[in-house]
Amino acid sequence: MRELENSINEFSLSKENFYSIIDGMLMDVKTDIQFPNTKVFKLYCERVAVAVGYLSIKIFGIKQSIGNKYAYSLGMAFQITNIVRDFYEDLKNKRCYLPSSKLTKYGIKKNLKNIENNPYIQNILQEMLEEAKNEFERSDLLKKDIDKKKIIGSEIMKLFYKSIHQKMFKKKINFKKKVKLNIWDKFLIFLNFTFRWNIKKKIHIIGAGLAGLSAAVNAKKKKIDCEIYESSKNAGGRCRSFFDKKIGLEIDNGNHLVFSANNNFFNFCKTVGSQKTLKILPSSLSFFDIEKKKKWELSLEKKIKEIFSNCPIPNTTLLDYLSVLKFIFVKRKSTVFDLVGNSNIYKEFWEPLTLAVMNTSPKLASAQILSNVLKVTFFKGRKYCLIYQPQENWGETLIEPAISFIKKKINFNESLKRVHLKNGKISELIFTKRIIKIKNSDRVLFAIPPTNLNKLFPEFKLPTNYNTILNVHFKLSKNDLHLFDNKIIGFINTKSHWIFVKNKYISITISDANKFNSMDSLEIADLIWLEVCKYVKKDMKYLSFQIVREKKATYIQTPKNIEMITNFKKKKVPFTFAGDWTQNRLPCKIEA
Repeated sequence: MRELENSINEFSLSKENFYSIIDGMLMDVKTDIQFPNTKVFKLYCERVAVAVGYLSIKIFGIKQSIGNKYAYSLGMAFQITNIVRDFYEDLKNKRCYLPSSKLTKYGIKKNLKNIENNPYIQNILQEMLEEAKNEFERSDLLKKDIDKKKIIGSEIMKLFYKSIHQKMFKKKINFKKKVKLNIWDKFLIFLNFTFRWNIKKKIHIIGAGLAGLSAAVNAKKKKIDCEIYESSKNAGGRCRSFFDKKIGLEIDNGNHLVFSANNNFFNFCKTVGSQKTLKILPSSLSFFDIEKKKKWELSLEKKIKEIFSNCPIPNTTLLDYLSVLKFIFVKRKSTVFDLVGNSNIYKEFWEPLTLAVMNTSPKLASAQILSNVLKVTFFKGRKYCLIYQPQENWGETLIEPAISFIKKKINFNESLKRVHLKNGKISELIFTKRIIKIKNSDRVLFAIPPTNLNKLFPEFKLPTNYNTILNVHFKLSKNDLHLFDNKIIGFINTKSHWIFVKNKYISITISDANKFNSMDSLEIADLIWLEVCKYVKKDMKYLSFQIVREKKATYIQTPKNIEMITNFKKKKVPFTFAGDWTQNRLPCKIEA
């Protein structure tokens, strides 16, 4: 009753209409209605059907001046159709709603016994169906002055009733076979509604990073209008590329190691027409151990059994690689360190792999997530382990083509401050400088980090601890660039983790880099440069450098945080959310 009272107050519903519905039911309960006069027949229809329409009009937000007329016509059409359809069934329950005036017109006695056999009964029922048809047509005229998005429900209902009506109108009605709609009838109604009611859907996308742009690309493919809002002045997020004045080059905001197992990635490039800007590197990873001063390569060209049987890491035996078997069956609460912390190849393989894949220390990282990655890449062989990289930069491969494809102006510098909910749905997006009204047919998609989502919805329980990803870009001379024999190199026992060799510079990625947040940029650059020089065995000089810190690149992917994301995804929320962080089976990184 409390919910009913809340609805009455919220929509200013008339209590008289509720009383009217109850009175209509009492008319059936107190006595069996038989051959009512015209006044009682009309009153009955108004109480059991029209009153429901009057209440619906208030909830739909339609002006009563036009809405009540529309509701009256539909209510009468529905109820008359019901009475004709249920005529024989009502007789068996000792009821007959046919108006007495119609029986008098055809000289039919007011007697329930065998009345269905009277040949003139078909005439009466057809007259009533004609009246229903007139009311349907009247509602069609009235709806032209009503916002059609507000009467979707009633118009779908009308299509169902019209179909029932058409199965009886101008036809001899078989009383013993009640008229019903089959699956084909319902399918035709669906098609009718789809083609005649071209309700323009619109999706409001908050965030123009890769997730937001991907959503916009898919909306474009499905011919759904979208509006994109971005709080910064640039699109792309962690996949953004930009011209850096300090080193005089276009550089990537971050580096990404994408395996061919990621079908969605390649399909995205194919959709936006940028697959030709990709270069596909062999399925092998090069490593350099600074302490042992040794280089080695992990080739993924063969099946995992053959890969490890060759003992690619120096000074190891086949037994050292059996630790990979521990990832076949993994407990939900286990960390990577729990499984392989004592392995002889922990420092040379499991630690750099975990940092690269999850941006989380193996001592904290969920073993289940790393297990899932291994199962879709290394365990499946070469076809799934080819490496995708951009020929120039990620902006040219992902961001610029996506923006061109959607052909939609992005609303930059639009910072969302609040979200207003009404009846459990988002009704307003409140930005710094304006308010966007959200229609019932619209959808809202949040493609923003969990920290930003939590500011809008503090009641959601989301991870609060994050890891930095640090990228150090060094501009080198052409001669020095040629000293690097591989495009991607993993560093072991170093502060650096991965080197990506670009066309005009090198970029070093450091994962789990919170410890560098307070360090001076020059201090970091000098520290990393020493390690780079040891790799090429030459005391080089860089021309210039730039450091990009992503302080909240990913949440720390512990089993507890993964469980938190899993529980969040189960919640019923009035919006859609997207982004790498929504993964609960794969890492919360763009690569996944």
